[in-house]
Amino acid sequence: MKALRFSEDLWALTYLAATSALLLAQWNLAQPYLPLIALSCLMAYGVGCILHNHAHLSMWRHKTLNTLTDYWIILLRGDGVYSWLPTHVLNHHRFANKPGDMTLTYRLTERNNLFNLIGYTAQGLAYYLVATLRYIASFRSQMPRRFIYLISQIALHVCFVGGALFLDARKTLLFILIPQTFGLIAMVATGYFQHHHTDETSEFNFARNFTGKLNNLMHFNHGFHTVHHLDMGLHWSEWPAAHRALEPQMEPCLNQPNLPWYMVRTLILAPLSPLVASRDLRRERLTINDEPG
Repeated sequence: MKALRFSEDLWALTYLAATSALLLAQWNLAQPYLPLIALSCLMAYGVGCILHNHAHLSMWRHKTLNTLTDYWIILLRGDGVYSWLPTHVLNHHRFANKPGDMTLTYRLTERNNLFNLIGYTAQGLAYYLVATLRYIASFRSQMPRRFIYLISQIALHVCFVGGALFLDARKTLLFILIPQTFGLIAMVATGYFQHHHTDETSEFNFARNFTGKLNNLMHFNHGFHTVHHLDMGLHWSEWPAAHRALEPQMEPCLNQPNLPWYMVRTLILAPLSPLVASRDLRRERLTINDEPG
């Protein structure tokens, strides 16, 4: 399709359509089906990956189509491009786990454990909320049309959820609010695994990659995090090739095949056996250079 910047985004549109169809199908079931609710949660995370990519490089060549996509995504996701620009694009990509980043993985502790993950995620959500509200408010007087556009996205989602609650509060909770909340929390938490115990001062070792094919198929190559930081202008379909070109310059421990297994290994198994713990490249640098933590 010539209207699309990259034909690979047909997969993203298919994913959005499938997520929409899943919501409609569940809404019309006589009883909730737990596996479908779990699938909705996973797909809400995938929609977050689409939103992330769309915030960096909009799908369409035409403004109207991008606007319609913004509205479609917020119905399925619960937040929009407006929340990614001040928090992710303008902050995280600028500081990349250095002081100034809203989501420093070592703000609470250098340890890699469940406590730090929960603290990181909670603080990240709080910082993101404040930054997003300030970002939207900044347009009120200087760019009122932009302000109205951002508010209209929020209003659409509020009306969507409000209407769904009026029709059936239980279904709204199970099929809309729980998946969208999971998608948002899981997306913020992913940043922890992408950056904790990496060396934020290194040219190539500041991020962790998850290279599994299924994970990257379903999540639009979000496992290839290093190359995305190095060149935000690259389309997500170009990340695997760019990663392969840079991989020899990365520490092997920063290229993991599987995110779920990495989570189990570092959060559950590592406290029982230090042999499977993650290698702390940041701590190694601080120790060698005798730097303060």
